Amino acid sequence: MEDITSGSGWSAVPPELLRKVVIHLRAAAYPREQAAAALQALRRTCAAWRAVLDADVAHLAPTVPLDNAAALFTHFPGCTSLDLSRFQAPTATLYPHFHKLTLRSLVLGDLRSESYDGTPQIALPLAALASLTRLVVPADFLLVPSVLAALAEACAKLPALASLELPRMVLTPHRVAELTAALSRCATLRALALGGAGAPMMAGDLGGLINGCGAQLEALQLDRLGVRALPPAVARLTALTALRFRGEASRGVQLAAADVSGLARLRVLDLGANLAEALPQGTTGLDGLEELRAPMNRVSWGAVPLSGLSSLRHLDISNNKTAAVHPSLWTLGRLTHLDLSHNSIDRVDPQISALTGLQELRLCHNSLAEAPLSLAPLTGLRLLDMGHNTELRELPGGIGQLLSLRTLLLSHMRIKQLPPDLGGAAALAHLDLSHNSLHALPPLLSALTALTLLSAADNKLHQNTAVPEALGSLRRLRMLLLARNRLQNLPEAIGAFTDLRHLDASGNRLQAVPRAIAGCTALEVLLLSGNRLRGLTSGIGHCQALRVVDLESNAYRHLPAPLGTLTQLKPSLRTGADLGP
Repeated sequence: MEDITSGSGWSAVPPELLRKVVIHLRAAAYPREQAAAALQALRRTCAAWRAVLDADVAHLAPTVPLDNAAALFTHFPGCTSLDLSRFQAPTATLYPHFHKLTLRSLVLGDLRSESYDGTPQIALPLAALASLTRLVVPADFLLVPSVLAALAEACAKLPALASLELPRMVLTPHRVAELTAALSRCATLRALALGGAGAPMMAGDLGGLINGCGAQLEALQLDRLGVRALPPAVARLTALTALRFRGEASRGVQLAAADVSGLARLRVLDLGANLAEALPQGTTGLDGLEELRAPMNRVSWGAVPLSGLSSLRHLDISNNKTAAVHPSLWTLGRLTHLDLSHNSIDRVDPQISALTGLQELRLCHNSLAEAPLSLAPLTGLRLLDMGHNTELRELPGGIGQLLSLRTLLLSHMRIKQLPPDLGGAAALAHLDLSHNSLHALPPLLSALTALTLLSAADNKLHQNTAVPEALGSLRRLRMLLLARNRLQNLPEAIGAFTDLRHLDASGNRLQAVPRAIAGCTALEVLLLSGNRLRGLTSGIGHCQALRVVDLESNAYRHLPAPLGTLTQLKPSLRTGADLGP
């Protein structure tokens, strides 16, 4: 690539690619003057860059010199979001430049970067932040009285401030009172996120903070605060549309201490990782609720009627150790995402076929002994995960009729054969059959021409045709995992995998690699350790994209000659005993 400061080559880069690029001006990578020139050149030479970067978030990395940071303000005045959380220089030195931006989101740096002679400085340029809607204040700020006073002033004077985030809080009761007063002065606040840092917080103090917020609050997030109960004060926040109370798993929280029946506008309720045995009062009557997330709790869902949640689209009750779900679950016709994973469920009711709107179904890590009779009515299903049901030997019927299915995860089961209609799932892109009892991959897989990932590792593949030549039709395949079987050969059809990036056939009984591998010109990672190889075909020299080749624990006496032509190989190449482990 040409010198980045000239910029002339960037005009040909497609805009969709530009949107994936984030520029970090790192002192170790560019001299200061070159970094500033690069910014100027990109802005000058490519209109697409200006459109992309002006709307992007500027994350100032620790290595960014001050003059480069200041250059950002000059060259990209359209930047609306600034993250100073990793910026180690005193960020107050940047405040004079804030007027050059129209900031809507600001993440302040650590207090240690704000200290001058031990005196904290946080005189925010309020006049330049008139458009600010989101402010994130790190925990260290809140330990200093003058900072809390500045925060209170900001809450009162920032006319557009709608979202305030205070992660990793460690507050004394006195500081809680000051923060409560600050929140009470923010009439425009619509979203509040409070996060703990390990030190427990008194439920009364948290209730006071919540009471300090106006009744206009629409989103409340409370993470890892160390409280023993969901504060009853949430009941007065009748404008709430999203309530998240998470991460108190070390204590076992009393969620039922709060009554949420009056939160008629609630659309999202996230109660994850609390080890709670019961839901908040009134939860199952929230007929407007669209998302209920309650993973890592101890609720007996077989006794929780759900028919009142008629608007529910997303239900996550994973990791609850429940053995059953209430029959009313199958009446929730609007469900699109259902996660029942990591429980002790041994049977899925046939009525699951009534959930015709499902797009994702996760049943993995349960105790299923038999699969649902048919999933054919779930025509919109895109992801099905049934893995880690170690007693399950057969798959549900109708999988081949799921024309929207893109991901099918069936690892760690006891499958010996695949259903004959599986080839009908024409949209399937990811298929995981690892850790099963397959003796061969059936030719029917050749119909799955959209596959990009196929894993059959840790099976019992051993026949000469265990990987049939018919699979050469899978021309979109990017990752093929066949490790830890008993394969003696790979098919010549492997040469048809022109888009293959990763091939793992380690831990088999291969004595040779087919010459057709020369067709795998996009191959980057080739893992063949633990086989019986004595040489490599010269065809490997055509795989010029190879970066990693692992040939350890084979029968080589010398480095195979074809490897010498691979210019992209990393120094960590492993080829056997002669080169060391």
